[in-house]
Amino acid sequence: MTFTELFAAAMGLMGTLLLATRSRHAGWGFLAFLASNAGWLVFAWTHAHWPLFVQQLGFTLSSLLGIWVWIIGPAFGRAYARFERELEA
Repeated sequence: MTFTELFAAAMGLMGTLLLATRSRHAGWGFLAFLASNAGWLVFAWTHAHWPLFVQQLGFTLSSLLGIWVWIIGPAFGRAYARFERELEA
């Protein structure tokens, strides 16, 4: 087993655990999934596992969507609310 496989598997497990907690930090699981996707993409590319590569491209898009919905979108919302409060003051 290569380091890439171990890293990708560990990040996938970490992402799953973070999402399973449903805590305020659960969305960070998508960053762990993105790291896992990167590892599996590298592994699939170097070993010519093309179906796995295509699958991981799809999972990468899912991870990016999760990052947008759970992390980036709420951060923009908080920044906008803070901006509105400053305008009212």
